[in-house]
Amino acid sequence: MPEVTDQPAKSMRTWRPITLWSAGIVLTLGSIWVIVAAVSRQND
Repeated sequence: MPEVTDQPAKSMRTWRPITLWSAGIVLTLGSIWVIVAAVSRQND
């Protein structure tokens, strides 16, 4: 069984989907926040 230090670093094939999903979640939450802020300000 290989040691933990013998395993290669994660490739871009691994990191790209993680990065894209994270960016998508952040953009979605940011968009919702902007929409809610605009609607609540409009009702004042």
